[in-house]
Amino acid sequence: LEGLLLEAKVALPDEIRSALLDRARLRAAWELRHRLLLERIVAALRREAVDSLFLKGTALAYSVYPRPELRQRADSDLLVRERHWDRARAVMAELGLAVTSDGPYARQEVWSQTHDGSRHAIDLHRSVFNSS
Repeated sequence: LEGLLLEAKVALPDEIRSALLDRARLRAAWELRHRLLLERIVAALRREAVDSLFLKGTALAYSVYPRPELRQRADSDLLVRERHWDRARAVMAELGLAVTSDGPYARQEVWSQTHDGSRHAIDLHRSVFNSS
């Protein structure tokens, strides 16, 4: 939101503009680190012949928004084929991510890692639909 407000060039008090700039910088730094992680994941999955597809926020951030940090999100949702599930899990572990929880549904797991104090989570999905 802060990035969009700043880009709209809305007249804002200096104190608010400064706070928005600080948040926008933090968001951009998070996005840079997250993108590097996503690139590592994609390369490793490709190497292991695991079919995958980013869903929801990350897919929108990189396909619809002029800059991905403008689409705020806390994680990335990654769909892998059921038959590639074990290989995808092995790749996540190999890259230093850890299962932090089963997702709210049986068809996904949350994998994460913390880098420079910021958390990067990947919701690994084995189905587009979460119901059994």
